[in-house]
Amino acid sequence: MASPTPPSGAGQVRERARSVLTALARGLARFKGPIVAIAGVGAVLSGFVGWYTTYKAIAATPTVQSTPTQNADAINPLSILVLPFTNQTGDASKGYIADALTSSISADLSRIRDAFVVPTATAFTYKDKNLTVAQIGKDAGVRFVLQGSVVASGDKLRISAQLADTQSGRQLWNETLEGDATKLFELQDLVTARIGNSIGNEMVIMAARESEKRKSSPKVADLKMRQRGLGLKPLTKDTFNQRESLLRAIIKQEPDNAVATAELANLLTIYVVNFLDGQSPRAQPILTEAKALALRAKAIDDQLPDIYSALATVASSIDKDNAEMRRYFEIVLKLAPKDPRSYNDLAVWYFYDGQPKVAIEFLDKALSLYPKAPYPSILTNMTRCYWMLGDNSAAIIWGQKAIDADPTYHYNISFLAMAYSSLGQMDKARQYTNQYKQLVEIGQSPGIEKIDGSESPAYVKYYNEHYLPEWRKAGLPE
Repeated sequence: MASPTPPSGAGQVRERARSVLTALARGLARFKGPIVAIAGVGAVLSGFVGWYTTYKAIAATPTVQSTPTQNADAINPLSILVLPFTNQTGDASKGYIADALTSSISADLSRIRDAFVVPTATAFTYKDKNLTVAQIGKDAGVRFVLQGSVVASGDKLRISAQLADTQSGRQLWNETLEGDATKLFELQDLVTARIGNSIGNEMVIMAARESEKRKSSPKVADLKMRQRGLGLKPLTKDTFNQRESLLRAIIKQEPDNAVATAELANLLTIYVVNFLDGQSPRAQPILTEAKALALRAKAIDDQLPDIYSALATVASSIDKDNAEMRRYFEIVLKLAPKDPRSYNDLAVWYFYDGQPKVAIEFLDKALSLYPKAPYPSILTNMTRCYWMLGDNSAAIIWGQKAIDADPTYHYNISFLAMAYSSLGQMDKARQYTNQYKQLVEIGQSPGIEKIDGSESPAYVKYYNEHYLPEWRKAGLPE
């Protein structure tokens, strides 16, 4: 590789700016926590406008900034470098679009807990370099590399992205997104959120698999990664038990671990909602412990969404305070606006308030943030919202999607049984009723909802006039 020509004139100004920016990026890397998070928020909000002047100073940097070669075991399992997206629009003046996406995605990935994201200024030193993914991983000391490109056709932009494992060179994930070039800010936000949600999970899955290989390892880092990997699987009693055991082991070694404490609190409330009858004597002590854990975590770090998710369920289940439940869910959305689960939680609240149309709006937003591999509960909630509206055909479509995502979720299957029963297709209804009964027999809760007087008048009307009669008509067990 030829050495770059020493800059002169205007080039000296650009070189000096590049040096300052690179030095600043190195400084920020040493303070990865709150500073990177703040920088991430700023980068996303500033979008294409704030990026353009910075991009001109660093995009043409000619040399690769090497970092000391690291042993593979020493590399952060959630470390990633976002290579500069390539401009394939055929118009050099649109290069800023690809570079803005690079900056925005890098900033957004910093929200992945425990991740290390190579600063954008350093990442741009790899632009147009003929290096393999393995070479970049070794040079930059990262486990993953994200590559992408931007193609234009009229007013439409097609953005492709691929995630690669630097140790094997294997492609782990890819996606192509399309949008309107006249709405760059909206497109940037959407692409950034989708990529962040997708590859964040892919990175956790890979790291959790490798952690599983170290069965004898007592390290808290391994326990954390295994628990996060299990959190991406469908919730069963077995996965719950494994996650609970891992979280309690983490807290035993690190009593002030706010993240694990908050996650355990939320996990306990999820267990009660999904696996215990509302009248179960076990529910109250579990929810009481969940509340205590959530408040303990809040005293350490009050910016964790899991705290308020747990408190929302407690507010509804113990205190019968649905207004407080909504307030907590709104806090969750404020703290995690790019997490599809935040919108799903509020959708559930509106469903039980007898407002399925509003709930569907929140669910649509959740799906827009993570359409390729959504959480099964989002699909199930779509099913029951459309069924509440009396649109049985739409409920069946969404119910089938939910089964594809998780065939063991009994609650979704009960709504499919009722939807077919409502259409008079009793053979199909009995098929799903029998499937539901089989799941109940292997340990899932019956799932029939009971009202306790705290529900909204609209929901009580729906329950008495629609839900309960159709449940019985479908032959579901009470």
